Amino acid sequence: AKLCDFGYKAPTDRTSFMKLLDAALHLGYAITEETHRAGVSSIAVPVTRPATALAGTPHTMAALVISGPTVRLSQPHMLKLWPALKVAAQEISAASVSSPLLGHALQHEPGVAAA
Repeated sequence: AKLCDFGYKAPTDRTSFMKLLDAALHLGYAITEETHRAGVSSIAVPVTRPATALAGTPHTMAALVISGPTVRLSQPHMLKLWPALKVAAQEISAASVSSPLLGHALQHEPGVAAA
């Protein structure tokens, strides 16, 4: 996609993009406001696969996202939603350990030995 295909608040260079990534890593969530499309905002948290016998270190396997119109998802409102979103991501993460579907997917990840 071309840069002009994104919202007017989208990062326009590598440095500004890396700042957004660093902030998300530090905060534990990412917020976008009109970066992908004008009038659309979102908040996302990582769903992390816990360390297991198959994968010795935890890693992010998905993201849980709430997205909607900016007029209804202001930054203060998204920050109020963040604790519940974080809990939901933690519950999915905990359930993933016993999930046959996610366990099967893990076995096919590069660098992970099959059981």
